[in-house]
Amino acid sequence: MSNRNNFSDDYALGLQEMFPTFLRTQNNNNRHDNFTHNYNSDYDKRNNNNNSYYDSRNDYGNDRNNSYQKSRKSTRNKINLPGQESRVFKILLLGGTGTGKSTIINTMTNYFLGGTLENLKVVIPSKYYKVTEKKFVNEHSEAKLDDVTKSQTTKCYNYEFNHPDNPAYKFIFIDTPGLSDTNGVKQDDKNIKEIVDAAISAGSLSAIVIIANGTEARVTPSIKNTLVRLSNNLPDVLVDHNLLLILTKCAKSSACFSEDAFEKEIAKPKKVFYMDNQAFCNDPQIWKDDEDEYHTVQFHWDKSIKTINELLMAVTQLSSTSTQAFEKMKTYRNSIKSEIVKVTQDIANIQKVQDSLDAAQKALQQTGDKKNSFANYTTTETITLKSIVKAERHSTVCMLHFKSDVICHDGCGLEFNNSSGTDHFRYCSCMGSNGLCTKCGCGPSSHYHDNVKMGVKTQTISKVLEDLKAQFESANQQYQKYSSDKNTYQSSLSNLQATADAKYGLIHKLCFDLSKICSRFNFVDELHANIESMRQDARILQNNNLRNNAEKEIQRLEKLVNDLSSKRGGTYN
Repeated sequence: MSNRNNFSDDYALGLQEMFPTFLRTQNNNNRHDNFTHNYNSDYDKRNNNNNSYYDSRNDYGNDRNNSYQKSRKSTRNKINLPGQESRVFKILLLGGTGTGKSTIINTMTNYFLGGTLENLKVVIPSKYYKVTEKKFVNEHSEAKLDDVTKSQTTKCYNYEFNHPDNPAYKFIFIDTPGLSDTNGVKQDDKNIKEIVDAAISAGSLSAIVIIANGTEARVTPSIKNTLVRLSNNLPDVLVDHNLLLILTKCAKSSACFSEDAFEKEIAKPKKVFYMDNQAFCNDPQIWKDDEDEYHTVQFHWDKSIKTINELLMAVTQLSSTSTQAFEKMKTYRNSIKSEIVKVTQDIANIQKVQDSLDAAQKALQQTGDKKNSFANYTTTETITLKSIVKAERHSTVCMLHFKSDVICHDGCGLEFNNSSGTDHFRYCSCMGSNGLCTKCGCGPSSHYHDNVKMGVKTQTISKVLEDLKAQFESANQQYQKYSSDKNTYQSSLSNLQATADAKYGLIHKLCFDLSKICSRFNFVDELHANIESMRQDARILQNNNLRNNAEKEIQRLEKLVNDLSSKRGGTYN
């Protein structure tokens, strides 16, 4: 493979052929010092002389050298940077975790610094390559190199390059953390904050480049989350004028990614690019000593360099746009999140009060039933009573005991005498041997005759069952307490709901105001995407307590989504 390094002397001539118009106005000393490394390609030769490629490894190396100039023309001759004025192009790179942002940045680095497959320039480490350009080493340059589900970038970082053929043109690529990281929704929230802050700090942007995996045909929850988050955070003024899309890991003919879904969720990009640079993704030992594999990798390398060329051309044709809209959106979003925190707490409080109300109503029902079961603590009883009643015959009665319903001799046979104070009744049969009445104990002089007799009557009386009465009174006290609690909880619930409704109204107003800056903004959709991501995360939790807490959080968010949707129909237009 030594022939790969034989043609570095031809590189300057290659550049002149690739940029004839532009370089005639440039001093050769303006070229970037690092942009003089070998760049080999056998793409054209493969098409024109495929047989000789397989006949001899030596011929293969020589053919690649001979085809170098043609290959360079095919990959680098389309850029045209007119004029000498200094210009700065700031490009914000966005995408989901694992979509290939790091590979694209490394490819751009090789474009600007003259890297080749034999002399790769690396600013973001991968599983197989360490950083070669020390000035780009930073604490955020690597995270989980072996885990494509975790973002390698945890903070935003700028990569600045002067174009090798026009140093007056500076390109600043703002690398950002990937979205839909497996660390979950909270990590996405942190990443969005980093992205927004970086955009604000930039002051203006020439382009927003969204990077997506072109091989993913299905809109998975992860992709949906990424698209929704991007659409909800990119202002119209930039999306409408500065949006570009790169589909990675594919060619135009093999892309499965739904551009229609992208356009529906975000917007129609100004231009779509396709890139499948395999050099940084695979073990170099697989292809470096295998001519067939090397040829494939070189082919994709050439196409990637050409794509970068076209991307830069597109960027230079876009007008730079202020990022002030990001600042306004951030203010609205912070206000919305603040109100969301408050209303979420309201929801939790409402749920607690509702639970207490339900418990009070249940207890009220139970104590009511109990009270009713003890309500009949009194009973009635019919008794028979003797009393004096009028009669046709006369009887002996005592003037002292008549009112006590005492008849001393019923149906007395003595001659009728209705006067007392005489000895007339000493011979009445009611008198005992001692001369006193055997019924009342009084002497004869206190007795007299009256037309009465002893009668019988019935009477119904009420009787209190004291043990039942005590249980009734206890149950009634509990009933009154739970009734009072119920009224208190209902009042608290009404107040809390009114407070929450006011916050919902404010949230909708803030969302409506924010939608004037970002017409695609839909907070309900974002919450739905959050919930789906949270569900995915919850499924893999092994700890029951953590899983239960996650489910409770999901339920609270679902309640919030339903409330937000029902209050204003879920729209802000």
